[in-house]
Amino acid sequence: MKRIMKIILGFVVFIIIVVLWGSFAYVSDYKITNVDTSVSPDETYELVLQDVGEADFPFGSASGRLVLYEGKRRISKADFELFDDGGCIRSGIWEVTWHEDYVEVIISGDEQFDEQIILYFDGKKERKQLTDKDEYTEAGNITFAEYSGYWSYEGKTHEQILAEGGIELSCTITEDNQFSGTLFSQQEMMERFALIENISGKIEQSKLYFDYADDEWGNSGTLHIQFLSDSIYVEILNYKKADNGSDYGINGSFELIREKEDIEDKENIPEENSSDHVQDKLDEERIIEEQSFQIELNDWGEVRFVPYEPTPSERVHEDVTFYLLKDDEILYQFPYISKRPTNGMGYFWDVKFVMFTDTNADGKEDVVIGAEYMTGAGPQGAVPHVAVRIYEDCGDYFTYNEELSDKINNYLPWESNVLAKDIKRLIQLTNGNEPLTNYESYSGKWTVSPGYVAAYENPMPESGNELTCSISNGNEFYGNLFIEQEMTERIASVEDIVGTIQNGELFFDFADDGWGGAGTLHIMFLPNQINVEVLNHKIAEENVIGYGVSGNYEMTIRE
Repeated sequence: MKRIMKIILGFVVFIIIVVLWGSFAYVSDYKITNVDTSVSPDETYELVLQDVGEADFPFGSASGRLVLYEGKRRISKADFELFDDGGCIRSGIWEVTWHEDYVEVIISGDEQFDEQIILYFDGKKERKQLTDKDEYTEAGNITFAEYSGYWSYEGKTHEQILAEGGIELSCTITEDNQFSGTLFSQQEMMERFALIENISGKIEQSKLYFDYADDEWGNSGTLHIQFLSDSIYVEILNYKKADNGSDYGINGSFELIREKEDIEDKENIPEENSSDHVQDKLDEERIIEEQSFQIELNDWGEVRFVPYEPTPSERVHEDVTFYLLKDDEILYQFPYISKRPTNGMGYFWDVKFVMFTDTNADGKEDVVIGAEYMTGAGPQGAVPHVAVRIYEDCGDYFTYNEELSDKINNYLPWESNVLAKDIKRLIQLTNGNEPLTNYESYSGKWTVSPGYVAAYENPMPESGNELTCSISNGNEFYGNLFIEQEMTERIASVEDIVGTIQNGELFFDFADDGWGGAGTLHIMFLPNQINVEVLNHKIAEENVIGYGVSGNYEMTIRE
């Protein structure tokens, strides 16, 4: 009996070993796993990257497979070997580019030349090794700078989009594939605008992904931009509609071709002037006289500074231009803030202020400009907002200080009334040259921002919380604080606030806020806002509802 049990046990062990070996062999050599997929822009074709087995231990090759489908029908497949220090088949080893009648794949590994595999939609296949950069450039489009310009659905011009509705992508791409641009959409019937601005990032594997938080209607999502052979495919991923918002916004997918007008412009501009937008002669009607100044400017001598607005017929994002004139002749044109004469901030509206001040302590006066723009979208679309640009004098030319300009602009709320004195204060504080001792530039009325404004909120809500102040002798403060409860419209106030600002702070004890409440106001002067904090607040015994001046208030909006 024991002999029989030993035979049975040995047989069972043998079967287990065979099964385990077979499973290992299957996983190592035959198991097929879907690793990644790519879908054509029109969603007709799907390409699947598969891992076949496992990489040979320890640093051997890995077997992969490409399978092309049209719907559920398999068109073709292509097997390949990946030599990548024992690395497995994964999404990072392939680069996919969709064309009109084929899909192109570049397979990359650390121990091999890149391999190009082309799968045609009629079932044909081509493959070759790419042994140098030139071959890869032809196959993989290393640089996308030539895609800079204006792209739209059906190639409509911007004027046609304004009249008929449509979508437009304007972009600038550097030689190292850094992308910056704007996506603009207009509804045909209602003429409503939607806009995604300041799109940026690096194009990798012919694609760019950009997360955005607002399309001017409160919607958010991810832009998936793919650069095809003669078009740009734009798809909205992870689209999230604004709570209680309008149904309007930018959503769906679009295949954009170069605008007809942009093609003509490229063909008609001589090569040596293709990136040069200098005017030969100015149209007097386009000069913004109220912001033009005759000035003795550093080594430039006696010159006239002139802002020059774009013509009304130009495309929506054409930017304002600035010149120095001498004896009515153009002496110098200031550079645009991008490689093309566009701004990416909306429609140019006006120039609110111009300052000539030393921003970098080099003894030369630089040029600080506050230009106003509108988006045309949502309830704030018709509210001009200020964008500051700072030009530093470098002797025989000016350079745009993008870093300092961006720092200043980050302090400027969209709906705030930005004054030149605010910018001068911000430059001083941002550069950190010296502490602020003169606070007179804060004089005026400041309110709490209403926060995010949804597209359907028209007119825009207004805050009832405000601080009105007058500051003299550098730091002598006088003011009034009014607080309004949003639902009941109850008002509380602390009036006749007086004191001396020291180290950016003011403390003021009050005995009555209109509801019998008492406490201490702690007023803090930040770079471009005033914060009010109520300390030691005491509610009057007879105040059963508990209302009064209490809490914290961030006064970020200057009226």
